[in-house]
Amino acid sequence: MVRPMLFSLVTIVLLSSWSLGGSAARDDGRCAVESFRDSLALLGAFPNDQEVMRFFPDGGEPFSLADVDFAATSMGFQTLAVRWDQVELAEFPCPAILHVRRRPDSGKSDHFVVCAGRDGDNLCIINYPGTPQIVSIDSLGRRWSGVAMYLDVAANVPISHRLSSRGRPWWNYGIILVGVLLGGLICQQGARWRASQSHSKNHV
Repeated sequence: MVRPMLFSLVTIVLLSSWSLGGSAARDDGRCAVESFRDSLALLGAFPNDQEVMRFFPDGGEPFSLADVDFAATSMGFQTLAVRWDQVELAEFPCPAILHVRRRPDSGKSDHFVVCAGRDGDNLCIINYPGTPQIVSIDSLGRRWSGVAMYLDVAANVPISHRLSSRGRPWWNYGIILVGVLLGGLICQQGARWRASQSHSKNHV
């Protein structure tokens, strides 16, 4: 479990469905649907293709994470979409769909994979249509945008409560950080003022 520290206060940003519907969170084929199905399988759910596809838009490929979010919540699962600015701190208390570059030389993220879990610096990644493999966080970080959509059964504790950041909205972190910076600035200015006052008295 990662301990919250000052420098990581802005590590995690909650993403809206709107931001997940743009070109930055789409795949270049069917991997969004297959990653969704793999995530459900990890949760013990095995819907057939017809049951899954009725929640995705007809002819909507390439699908976005917003499409996955709609399908998941329509089927009764809970979701949480985030962006990790420091991917090495990413946590995986439940299955997550990650937005990555299909190839190292891809100009942008264009593929989805599933992270089944993390053990230290190693992650279990399911990359459709391949088999699960162990990948280091450093290796993943070279292709991963930091965008992740967590999925879990609705009856479980909210996903946000199981992350070190406690699922705070990003603007709360901004307020905390600004408060710390302003507090430090005020203390610094106060110290300078006291020093100038002491200097003035010594020359009276």
